[in-house]
Formats: sequence, structure tokens, C-alpha cells
Amino acid sequence: MQNYQVTLFLSLFLLLISFEGQTYHIVGGEITYECVNAQNGTYDIQLVVYRDCLGNGAELDDPAYLFIYENKTLKQRIVTGLDRINRVAPPEDICIQTLPDVCLQKGEYKERVTLGPTDFGYTIVYQRYSRNITIANIRQPGETGSSYTAFIPPSDLAACNNSPIFNSFPPTVVCANTKLRIEQSAFDVDGDSLVYALCNPLIGGSNMCVQPGSPQQCDPPRAPAPPPPYPSVSWISPYNANNPIGGSPNLTIDPVTGILRGFPDRIGQFVVGICVTEYRNGVEIGNIKRDFQFNIEDCEIVSSAVEANEITVTGSFLINNCQGGYSVLFVNESIGAKSYEWHFDDPTTEDDFSTEVNPLYAYPDTGTYIVQLIGYSFLENCIDTAFIEVKLYPGLNVDFNVDGVCTGMPFQFEDISQMSFGEAEDWTWDMGDGTIIEGEANPVHVFNQGGDIEVNLEVITNLGCRFDTTKTINVIDRHIPSFEVQTSCFDGDVQANITSNIGALADWTWDFNDPLALGESNPNEANPRHSYTLPTDDAQRHIIRLLIEDRNGCITEQRQTINLYPDFEVQVGDGHEICEGQSVQLTSSLPFDWLTYEWFPQTGMDNPNTLNPVVSPNRTTTYQLIAKDPNGCEKRGRITVTVHPTPPITLSEGGSICLGDDFDITANYTGDAELRNISWTGLGTNNQQDLAITVAPTRNSDYTIRVIDEFGCNNSATISVVVIPEVTVNAGQDTSVCVGEVINLAGSVGNADDFAWNLDQDLSGTDLLNPAAKPSQDKTFTLNASNSCFEASDEVFVKVNGRPEVSTAFDSIRIDIGDSIQLDGGSSISASWSPPETLDDPLSPSPYANPIQNTTYYYTSIDVNGCAGTDSITVYVNNIFEVMLPTAFSPNSDGLNDDFRIIRQRGLKELVELSVYNRWGDKLFSTNRFDKGWNGMKEFKHQPMGVYVYYVRAITLLEEEFEYKGNVTLVR
Repeated sequence: MQNYQVTLFLSLFLLLISFEGQTYHIVGGEITYECVNAQNGTYDIQLVVYRDCLGNGAELDDPAYLFIYENKTLKQRIVTGLDRINRVAPPEDICIQTLPDVCLQKGEYKERVTLGPTDFGYTIVYQRYSRNITIANIRQPGETGSSYTAFIPPSDLAACNNSPIFNSFPPTVVCANTKLRIEQSAFDVDGDSLVYALCNPLIGGSNMCVQPGSPQQCDPPRAPAPPPPYPSVSWISPYNANNPIGGSPNLTIDPVTGILRGFPDRIGQFVVGICVTEYRNGVEIGNIKRDFQFNIEDCEIVSSAVEANEITVTGSFLINNCQGGYSVLFVNESIGAKSYEWHFDDPTTEDDFSTEVNPLYAYPDTGTYIVQLIGYSFLENCIDTAFIEVKLYPGLNVDFNVDGVCTGMPFQFEDISQMSFGEAEDWTWDMGDGTIIEGEANPVHVFNQGGDIEVNLEVITNLGCRFDTTKTINVIDRHIPSFEVQTSCFDGDVQANITSNIGALADWTWDFNDPLALGESNPNEANPRHSYTLPTDDAQRHIIRLLIEDRNGCITEQRQTINLYPDFEVQVGDGHEICEGQSVQLTSSLPFDWLTYEWFPQTGMDNPNTLNPVVSPNRTTTYQLIAKDPNGCEKRGRITVTVHPTPPITLSEGGSICLGDDFDITANYTGDAELRNISWTGLGTNNQQDLAITVAPTRNSDYTIRVIDEFGCNNSATISVVVIPEVTVNAGQDTSVCVGEVINLAGSVGNADDFAWNLDQDLSGTDLLNPAAKPSQDKTFTLNASNSCFEASDEVFVKVNGRPEVSTAFDSIRIDIGDSIQLDGGSSISASWSPPETLDDPLSPSPYANPIQNTTYYYTSIDVNGCAGTDSITVYVNNIFEVMLPTAFSPNSDGLNDDFRIIRQRGLKELVELSVYNRWGDKLFSTNRFDKGWNGMKEFKHQPMGVYVYYVRAITLLEEEFEYKGNVTLVR
């Protein structure tokens, strides 16, 4: 289509603040792909992103970051540079007088990737934050990003699939209060069936990760997009995926042609999602999604269009008039036009035009004609032109025959179409059961389900004519019989029983597949018997066939396979004798690998399904090995394991003795078997072999008797003898303390049941090993301990030292703020003052103090015994803040009183300003240094004699402001 207007470029009509412009203006996008190599799964991935280029919005990403997921697993990360940027021309059907000032850029990215085969399919995703804040149909658009996705199908569905590709750009400007008709079809190079639908645009990205994958735009850097699925935008009522722009009628899309229709009645910006799903042989294999922003404006449109009965994969409109006569009725679908001009491309006349809305034109002959429709708006120079291809080859009659009756049997289809012009060159059969057959004129098809089935045939001629017809055929369900075969064991008899679900049968035949058969029993009955000769060395396979024909003529064959196996014996080993609690391995063998086996009983057996299990019975047990062939025939073998009991032996009770005493131990044996060996272990047993012994252990000891009977079974018993040792006591090392101090005694005892210190008023308690002691004079403390056999005691001596006398000479002293005073604590082995913050050396006996507020200093002196004495002195601080300046100065370079400066200051820590002014208020000099003065000059000029005003501003040591001003006389 075209209209006669200057070329303008699209842009969104947004007014955004500069900050918002850094992230907004991305208005849509889509991902498509092309298969390059089927063997290794190589694809060319193409990303298209649309950007509003009016204003200061976000630039197109360079690079862009895409992610490919297989199910939930990240398969590959793609970093691709911006391949090219194109400015998209404005819609050609909008009248130039009303065309909004708009601008659109299209950015294209392309990257080749090798993915390999896949069982789950691949999802490709690119995410970008955020959308324009003025979008009217979703919530918080300025805080909502986008996810552009495409799906590559699993390898078993389509090993090398190519995605659909849209034939035209989406419109960015749509006129309000005008019928909307927009072609959004796509082309699929594989010839797959495409189904179009409106769908939900997807969310992606965030203010913390504007473009997932970016090292600069994400926190953390390079954070990937998450795996699918992705959430949808949040719609504002009444908008939704199927009603994204409102109006009446609301926006719809033709699922076959991809044509959008509607009547928008509100100006604004609206997000729209378009999904294209691919089907191959009736099975969904892949999809792509277009996410775009429609801008509905107040404008006038003229769009010429003619109703067509076909749109090609490249987007061309066709009228196929291949059934009727030579007259064609043209149905006008134009929008916004007030008058029309038709040109019918008839070379036989110059009168092949019309101004009717829906003209009927009679062509003189067959052929292909390019018809032109020009629509005129009421606005000057606002017109639009549409072209449509007319294929006029009447006489095409599509028909077919079919030969077939039953499910599961072949149906032969035959194309019997007739055509007056051209010949058939392509066929598409829709068998009505999900099967599509293409390119065959006379296909054969097997139906697996019966009933009335609609079969459709579409025929395409070499002249481009396309027509189809549908017939209903009746497919009869075959009645599938069933039978069961039961085999007896090793007697050569096979029983075959049939249970039929077909009702009355026309005929049946049995085939027992037995070349050695000597005779058959009732082979024509529904439940026959047949005897096979049993094999001797190996299994034999027989296929029993039942061939049935029902009264509809449907033939069904059922088969069952039986296997016959030779006889066999189970070989097991000899019996075993074990002691209670022991294990033994059983041994056995079988002649054929196909035999299954299991042991019984299974209690105490490690694996009942092995030929040689390990068993641990607690009593004498006979085990059976049961072996079965695949038909369930079984043989058994038996083996007995005799279990001898453990020799019963007990000991007299253990006990305790004092160190140096004896202890008697007696063993009691109550078994029937003869004992062959007796042995003892423990201190002082000396290899004794009697049932009664006497021991004298020097420490705790366990005594064990071990016996072995005539069957080699053994048992043991153990008792413990506790030896009570002598008591040990340690009251600790002698020590010393300063008078008034508390010390913890360090007592310890060994092998004691009880202990206590002698009762003393200077102890915190007598029942503690480490009591606190505060003696006022030298003292000895005694610790006593005992057990049931022994007792002992020990002493510790504590010497008590006096404290040194300390004096600071004065109780208090007064200084001016900023001054220092030397404190004097006298001589000392070790001295310390506190607080230390305003002292030059807090560890010196005579430090200098420089407090800025009243402070009490505490002096601590430690003598040779480590005892400390303490005294204090308080320093009172006079808060005196002053500066002293001369009343006159003579800057004559004689070295005397040549400049005006602060002579002395007290209580000030920082000079903010010393300034000098003349009588007119001009500042002649200023400094913030105490040691700098004025030399009587201003800009290298001597100032005249006279009186000058000075101003002082400073910070005191107390962080307060200090101000002072006065006069000074300059003398020459």
C-alpha cells in the first residue's frame, strides 16, 4: 500500500524527565531463529528490539545478553553486538495532514550458536527494564520490564526447525475512532501450519538489573535472566490479553490469517502481545511472541483493502475463483475512504474500471489478473492503493473416492477431482484423526478408531487454484478377540481357552505352530486343546495364532507365544553344623539359566534370591530351595543346618576391696556338652584353668572366663573387681597476700570420697577445694580427705604483707585553663595515675597534667611485695579566655614593633579570624594563624597613620566561640 505523502519517521509522543529517559523508550521486540545444521543443532538467533527515538530515552543495548534454557538448566549465555539500526518509516495509510510527530528505531542482533539435540526443547530469552511510564493498560509500566522469548522444539518433534518470521512491522501509530485492519501474518520456511492469537506480554528485568547479564547494569554483576516460565504483565481492568486496547468491537486476531481487527476509541499507549504457534502434522512444535506498544492517536486514515480468500506465506492477498463462472464480486474492506476507483486489469477493453463500492466484473477469459483499488479520503492528497491477485480458472471440482471398511486395516484414497484448466500439482489430506498427508494424490491410511470421520482434501493446481472438499466416511471398529493359554507342568499338555468379545463370528481358524504334532484335539472349537512334545535340552517357542473374520468382513488375527521348558533337578550340598550365633554359606546349583529360585525360610538369611546364601539360624533349621521355570513349574531341594547351643557359664558377683586384700571368684557351668578348655584373663590369674580362683589385684581389673565345649562352641563371662587405693592430699604451695586482699586456696585430693578444710573464720567455706581466704595476719590452713579404706591431710601457710603509705603532697591545686601543672606522688617501685587522658606520662611518679576542666587524679604506688597504696589530688581549672594585642605599632622595618599581631592568648585552641578594618569599613587584613600579623599594607601599599579597628574570633578549649574587638594606632 502507499499514499502520497513525505517520508516521516515514527516516534513515540512521550514527554519524559531526563532521569526516566535513561531507562524508558524500549517499546517492543521479538526473537526468531533459523536452523543452520541439523546434525549438531546449530541455529542463527535473531533479536529485534524497537526503540522510541524521540527524546532522551535509553539507547539500544550494545551488547545485548540472551540466555538459552533447556527446561530449568541454563544451556548457553549469548553476548551479541548491535548488528544494525534502521529507522522505521511511518504508516503509509495515515493522512499526512494528521500524521503525529513520531519516530521509531529498529535494532537488530544476530548470533550463531550450537546447542546440540534436546529432549525438552530450548527457551531463548532476552530481558529489558523498563516500559514507558505513560502506558495506559498495565499497572506501574515504569516499573515493569519485558521478556522476549522463542521456543525451539525437542529434537524428536522437529530436529531442525525454523521459527516463523513476521511479514511486516507492527504499527506504532493507530488512528482512534476508525476501523482497524492490520496484517500481522508470518512466513514459515518449513511450511508448518501457523495459528495466531493475542496473548499476555511477559515481565523481565528490574531496577537492580536493567539488562540481565550485564556487568554494569546488574547487582550482582552479570546476573542471568531466571529460567522460564516468566510472569505476565498486570492488566488494569477492563483490559486483558484478549482486550488490550478497548473499543467496540475490541481487538481480535484471525487465527488463520493473522489479521488484526477492531475499533479503538481511546487515545493513548497500549501494550499488545501476539503469539504465533507452529503445528506440524497436527502437533504443536514451537512458538514465538511479539511484544509491542501501540500508540493510538487522533488522526485520519485511508486504507484500501479487498476481501481475499487466501493470504500467501509472504503476505500477498489472493482471490481464487476456480469454481464459478467468469464474473467476480469484489468485496471492499477499505477503511476511511469516501470514494473508490477500481482497475480490473482486463487487456481486452479500456473500460475495465468502476467507482462502485463492491463491483461485479465479468472477465472475458481465464487468467491471472492484478486488480487495483484506490481509496480517496475527504482530505486532499490523502489516498491509498491496494492490489489483489485474481486467479480465474473456473471448473475446478474437488472430489475423492475411498475404499476401506475396518479399523486397523488400510483405506485406499483416490483423488477424482476434475478441472477445466491446468492440472493438480499438490494435495493435502486431513484424515480427521490428527494425521495430515501432503503431496500424495492417492494415499493409503489406517484408522485406529472407528466412527463417522470427516476427511478433507485440498487440491492445488499448477495455475494456483486452490479448493477443498470434505466427506464423512464410516470406519467400523474391529472386534478384537482374546484368548488365554494355560500350560501344565512336564506332562506335555497345553490348554488354550478363548474368550471372545465379538459376538457372533463368521469364521475362525487355529494354528498351533507344532511341526511334531501327532494329532489335534477339537481344532475348530472355541476352546480347543493341543498336546506338544516336551523338549529335552532347551526351551522351545510356539506361536499360537487365531484368525477371525466377523460378519462385517473385518479380519483380525491374534497371537500368543508359549515357551515349553525341559524337566530339571535341584542340586543342594550336604548339611552343616554350627554354634549358636554363627553363620554358614549354603551351596546349590541349577541346570538352566531361565530358572528362577528362592530359599525358604528366609529368617536369618542374607539374600534368599542367590544360589549360595549365607544363613544365621538361631536353632536347627531345614532350608528349601524352590526353583521354577517361566511357566511356573517348580522343583525343590532341602538342606539342614544343625545349631549347637552356646555353653552356659556364669560367674559370682564382682565387688570392691582395699588395696592389698584378696578376692574369691567362682564360675558355674550348667551345660551337657563336655568342656574341652577353660582359660582366665585379668590381673594375677597366671593361666589358671580351674572354675574357682583367688586374686589380689593392685588396681581395678575385669576378670573373664572363656570355655570351649566338645563341639567347638565357646562362651565367656566377665565380672569387675574395684580396688580402693590410698588417699592423696595437697593443700597447695605456701603463698603471700597484701592485707585486705582475697586469695583462693589451691587444694587437690586423689582417690577421696570426702574432703574438708579445718573450720576457720577467714575461709569462705570448708567443703570447697578452692575456697576464698582473707586472712588479717599470717595463718596456716589444713585440708583433710578420706575414702572407705584410707584418710590423709596437708597444710598450706599464707603470709600477710602490709600496704605502703602514699601521699600526693597536696589535696588540691588551681590552674588557668590551658596551663600545665606537675603532679608529685613521691618515689615508687611502680606508679600509675588515672584518668590518663590529660597526663603526659600516667606511669611516671611526677607527670604533667593539662586538664581543661576540674579533674581528680588518683595515684597508685606498688611496693616490693606487690602491695598497692592510693592517694588523690584535685586540679581545679579557671576558665580564662583572653587575647593580648598592642594598642599601637610602627611598621618602619626597624625590627621593633613592626607588625600588629596577637602577643599572647589564654584558653584558645584555634584562631578563626583576626581582621583589621579602616574607618570606612574596608577589610585590610585577615588571618587565622596566631603567629601571623599585619604589616600596615594593603595590596603592597602602605596605609596612612591613624586608628584602625580589629576583630578577633576564635574557638576556646571548651569548643565555645570567643569574640574580641578593639582599636590599634598605626604610627609611622
